[in-house]
Amino acid sequence: MRTVQQSVTFLLRWANVLLIIITFLSYLSPIINPNSVLWPVSLLGLIYPMLVIVHLGFVLYWLNKRHWYFLFSAACILLGWSLLTKNINYSTATPSSTSLRILSFNMQGAYKFNTTQNKKGHAKFNVDEFLEYLQTQKVDVAAFQEFHHRNVSFEKLQNQLLAEGFHIYKEKKRGLVILSKYPISNTSNIALGKQENGALYADITIEKKLVRIYATHLQSNQITNIANEVAEEGNFREKETWQKVRGMFAGYKRSAQIRAEQSQKLGEHIRRCPHPVIVCGDFNDVPQSFAYRQIAKGLQDSFQTKGRGIGTTFSGSLPFLRIDYILLSPRFTILAHQTQRQNNYSDHYPVLTDIRW
Repeated sequence: MRTVQQSVTFLLRWANVLLIIITFLSYLSPIINPNSVLWPVSLLGLIYPMLVIVHLGFVLYWLNKRHWYFLFSAACILLGWSLLTKNINYSTATPSSTSLRILSFNMQGAYKFNTTQNKKGHAKFNVDEFLEYLQTQKVDVAAFQEFHHRNVSFEKLQNQLLAEGFHIYKEKKRGLVILSKYPISNTSNIALGKQENGALYADITIEKKLVRIYATHLQSNQITNIANEVAEEGNFREKETWQKVRGMFAGYKRSAQIRAEQSQKLGEHIRRCPHPVIVCGDFNDVPQSFAYRQIAKGLQDSFQTKGRGIGTTFSGSLPFLRIDYILLSPRFTILAHQTQRQNNYSDHYPVLTDIRW
């Protein structure tokens, strides 16, 4: 008969094997369309960072036991290295006096910039505070999502932005805004379906070369509130909690299917562009996703090139979510990347990158 220790080792070994199988399936998530019968694989892409953490636990356990089984998880992590570096990176910035700074920022309705009140005592968008933020960050080009709060006076904002040297292009319904210190010569909205989310672009001239800036906001998951409820109040011994978890994953499935279609349309538009591109936005999906892959084909990811630390860009209850991006044509050199987690203006963190030709 097996001893207790032998039984524990046997169970952990097979649990490790099962984890490896699940992880290998998660490696397929970028190429599996969520609209196919294999859609559950996209869920594994969502939890990939947590799978890596469990693998590290197994590595440490087997090393402590001085058992060669640690090679199982170590090899599995190394085989997925390209996905790991999309979530964790340790590059250093390249100093330059001729860089161009790009900002991508989901402003969560811009309501946290409402630090003043109008005559009726209602919250009012503080244009001066917003402009101060842009100047402090030394932003040259910016793409905003969810910049649609009802108290934002875009007419007044546009006048003050022009006075500060910024040109503006906005789309009325979807809360997408592009700002540029370079003249904007051509603009258009990109139809990605009937949803509120979408994309737009503006062509600007930098050093006598045309560059196309994309601002995009793909279909939201709409699971943040449920995730917060489960994290704060959920008791996994209760049926209601599991119903919420199932509802959360069902919501992710529906939104992932919509994002798959949106990302295919946007990716095709980007690849037809005759100019170098800078793609900024909230994709509402992780780097190991079908949507990300459709848009990022042939482009550089500023975090993967010059990011440092964990790439998390969303402050909700779901951990390790990197869903905000700046992607660039290979003609640009990426000098630096930063994610401002000290920001308190939104539930998303601003993403900035410095580039040059």
